Amino acid sequence: MLGAGDFGNGGTGADVFGLLDIGPNDPPMEITDFNPAEDALVVLFDANQHPDPKLTLETDQDSGAIRLLLDGVTLANLTNVAGISLDAITMRAA
Repeated sequence: MLGAGDFGNGGTGADVFGLLDIGPNDPPMEITDFNPAEDALVVLFDANQHPDPKLTLETDQDSGAIRLLLDGVTLANLTNVAGISLDAITMRAA
């Protein structure tokens, strides 16, 4: 489970990264080894704050990192990731 400002690296093998909802002024999580072929991302969101949550992915043009946004707020930065799509991410109300 990762929260605001946390760093995640699961190492080799399949991992599940649980991402807790953060506020707009909180620092995002950093995940350095997400592999969409074997790992899983689960976003646990506050249903009161996000009654109709929308996830988006953006690529940082300078670093190449992928930003995962929940309703426009950067939730996590994913580095060393290729081929990720929103299909690889599960959302659950917390």
